[in-house]
Amino acid sequence: MEINILDIIIHLINIFVLFIILRFLVYKPVSKFMRDRTKRVSDEMENAEKTEEEALALKKEYAEKIAESEKTANEKMVEIIAKANAEAKRITDTARTEAEKITDEAHRKAEADASAVMGGVKDDIKDLSIKIASKILEREVSEADNKALIENIFKEEHIS
Repeated sequence: MEINILDIIIHLINIFVLFIILRFLVYKPVSKFMRDRTKRVSDEMENAEKTEEEALALKKEYAEKIAESEKTANEKMVEIIAKANAEAKRITDTARTEAEKITDEAHRKAEADASAVMGGVKDDIKDLSIKIASKILEREVSEADNKALIENIFKEEHIS
């Protein structure tokens, strides 16, 4: 086996040419692709971080707005309840005052009616007494006759 120097030189030149061709055709485009991809990934990571920060800021803002809304709603609820209680007290007081007026008026009317009835009863008793006395004075009778006469007068008064 003989080593031919020319073959070795040709092989070395072939390897060198192949290296240069592969370097231009494969290595540079692949390197460029990898650099571009790395840049895109880092840009997307930065954008994702910015988006996450914005989302957290919005979340915090919304949480503050919700807390403020709840506080405002609670304050309004307390105010509405206070107004409702005040209105209920006013209505209750007005109703109590009206009820007292009606009760007082009914008592006065009942007393007036009772006085009128008593006055009428007194007049009836007076008239009845006068009739009894006049009947008794018309004639002189026994005690049994007087009782029968009085009962008869009461029956007449009761019927009419």
